[in-house]
Amino acid sequence: MPAASVPPENTMPIRMNVDDNDSPCDVIDSLFLGRFATGEQPYAYAHNIERVKPGFELLPPGATVLRSARDDDRSALLAEGEGYTMLISHWNRGADGAATAVSGELAERIVKECTRDAADEPEPQPEDVTMGFWYVSPRRGPHRTTRQISAGTWDEVRPNYTAPVAGAMDRLMKVTPDDISGRLLLLHGPPGTGKTSALRTLARSWRDWCQVDCVLDPERLFSDVGYLMDIAIGEDEG
Repeated sequence: MPAASVPPENTMPIRMNVDDNDSPCDVIDSLFLGRFATGEQPYAYAHNIERVKPGFELLPPGATVLRSARDDDRSALLAEGEGYTMLISHWNRGADGAATAVSGELAERIVKECTRDAADEPEPQPEDVTMGFWYVSPRRGPHRTTRQISAGTWDEVRPNYTAPVAGAMDRLMKVTPDDISGRLLLLHGPPGTGKTSALRTLARSWRDWCQVDCVLDPERLFSDVGYLMDIAIGEDEG
């Protein structure tokens, strides 16, 4: 007769250690995992919102707040309801909603109900360009977020460059997908010579066909093959 399998939560003790380096938000993060770790609520679902509508509450209707913490740039709220536990984290303009529950369907439903209509989508402006930003998150690993940046037209910024540079950029701004055949573009110059402004303007000129991403931790990029592959494969904006 085969031996009965041991639930994973019983194979090792689960402990939470807290010291003065941990913030109240860190404690809430740990408490949220308790029922998932013990197997009481073995299913989880999470959703990230890059930009939340001002004042939008993600708390499920009828939920009971168990813990709440706030600091200068982040807030965390732990709540529970029938068969589920939810963690709501806000930072700057974004938020995470995550739930553990007695079933996968319940966890997904709670999170989707709370985050529906939460995303703030401002009216696009002619000068706005969507740019992706990659970084390694301690919780999620390689992660891409998007922001709207403002960029002038090439005609507006062209007078800021010398004639040879402006001539080369004239040709670059007119590049189309049909002209691309695996080229590498290098911009070289001392700080303050307009490389970043040129890239922003280039992103605006190419925005109909080119996805522009910025890596915030390049030293990590070139020392971590997995991170490099994540970015090379890319993430479509749909």
